[in-house]
Amino acid sequence: MPKKLLILTIVLNLAYIIWLPFHTEGTLGTLLVIAEFFLSSLSFSIGFNHWSQKHGNHSVSPTDAPVDVFITVVDEPLDLLEPTIRSAKTIDHRALVIHVLDDGHREDVKSLCSKLGVNYLTRPDAPKDYKAGNLNFGLKNSSAPFVLTLDADQRVTNPRILIELLGHFVADKNLAMISTRQTFNVPHTDFNHDELFYEHMQTGKNDDNAAISSGSGVIYSRDALDHIGGFPTWNVVEDLYTAYMLHQNGYQTLYVNKSYTIGTAPMDLAAIYKQRGTWALDTLRLFFRQNPWFKRTLTFRQKLHYSELAFAYMVSALAIMTLFILPIVSVWTRTVIVDEPLQYILFRLPSLAVLLYFYYRVSGNTFSTCQFWAALFPVYLKSTVLALLPGKPKYQVTRKVGRGKRDTLLALPHFALIGAAIFVTSEYVISTGFDFFLGVNIIWFALMTFWCYPLMKKAIILE
Repeated sequence: MPKKLLILTIVLNLAYIIWLPFHTEGTLGTLLVIAEFFLSSLSFSIGFNHWSQKHGNHSVSPTDAPVDVFITVVDEPLDLLEPTIRSAKTIDHRALVIHVLDDGHREDVKSLCSKLGVNYLTRPDAPKDYKAGNLNFGLKNSSAPFVLTLDADQRVTNPRILIELLGHFVADKNLAMISTRQTFNVPHTDFNHDELFYEHMQTGKNDDNAAISSGSGVIYSRDALDHIGGFPTWNVVEDLYTAYMLHQNGYQTLYVNKSYTIGTAPMDLAAIYKQRGTWALDTLRLFFRQNPWFKRTLTFRQKLHYSELAFAYMVSALAIMTLFILPIVSVWTRTVIVDEPLQYILFRLPSLAVLLYFYYRVSGNTFSTCQFWAALFPVYLKSTVLALLPGKPKYQVTRKVGRGKRDTLLALPHFALIGAAIFVTSEYVISTGFDFFLGVNIIWFALMTFWCYPLMKKAIILE
C-alpha cells in the first residue's frame, strides 16, 4: 500500500469535500455534494480499513491429514475440465481424494473421471441450492477433515498447496478457512486480476480476521463447516456468505497472498455482466438483509469490512451514475451547479488526479480496475434493485469461455451518455459559444469517456 500517496489522496479529497457544500447551488448542487462525498469516501475507507495489512505465509506445522478435493462442474467443456482434474492429481499430499461434483449429470464427465481415476458424484436434486448444494452433496459423500475447493476451470499451478498451507489448521485449532490469491489467464492490464482486492483489500481484511472466501483454491475445516450446517444456501453463491457465517460463529479465517491456481476469466460483456452482477447481488443482499451491524458476534472491524464491500458497489451504482448525468443536465438546462468554477477546478482537478493515480498504483499500475468498476454502474444498479426485492434470484454459472460475439447493446447506456454529452456540448457552443461554465462540465465529460472507454471498446471489438 503506497501510504504516503494514500495520505495525500485523503487530504486533498477531504479539503475538496469540505469546500464543496459551501459553493453549490440548488438541487443539482446537493446531488453533486452527495455523489462526490461518497466517491471520495472510498479512499477514506481504504485508509481506515487497509492501512494495516497481514500477508499470510506458508505453514511451519506440516500435516498429513486427509483432504478431499471438490471440483464443481455444471456445463463446462471437457477440454477445460480435464486439465483441472489432471492438475489436482499433481498435488503433493499422501492422503488425497479427488471428487468431481457434476451438477450436469453428464455421461462424458463420468467417463472422464473413470479414465483419470477420480471419484464422480452427481446429486439427484441438482441444481437445487446451486453450487452450495453441490458442495454439500460432496460433504455428505466424503469424510476427510479438510476440503479443498476448485472451480472447473481452476488448474493447480503449485502442487505444494497443501504442504505449505494445511499446517495452519494444526497451529490454530480455531482456523476454519484458508483463502488464496486468484490469478487468471488474461493480459497483465486486464481488470479481472483484481489487484486492488487481492493485494490490498484481502490483506487488510486478513489483519482484522475478516478475510473472505474467493470460492476456488480455498481450504476449509470440515468441523467448522459442520458447525455452521455446511455451505450456507441462503445467498446466490456460497463463498462470501460462508465466510460471513464462519466469522459470526467466532472462527478465524486466513488469507495467503500467494497464488496456487490459475483460471479463466470472462472476456465478453455478457459474461462479465453476469459474473460481476452476481458478486454485487450477493454482497448487497447480505448487507440489506443480514446487515453486519446487527450481528452481535462480529467485531467492529469485521462489520466495517463487510459494509465496505457493499458500499463500493453502491457508489458505482448511484454516485458514479449521478456524476455522469449531472453535467449533461447542467449544460442542457444552463443550470449553474458550482458558483466558483475557477476555485472548483483548483480544488477538484488535483484531488481527482491524485485519486485516480492512487487507484492506478494499487491496481497493479493499470487504470482498468477503476474504469470497469465505474463503467459497470448499470450492472451494479440492477444488482442493488434485485437485492432489495423479495425472494432469491436464480443463478446461472458464468460461462468459462467467450461467445465470440459483439455485445454492443449491453453498452447502450454508455454510448447514450457519451452521445448526450457530445450533443449538449455542440448545442451550447452553437448557441452560446465556449465559456468557463462549459469548460468545467467538459472536464466531467472527458472523465466519463475515460471511465467508459474500455467497456465500450470491448462491446464493439472482439478480443
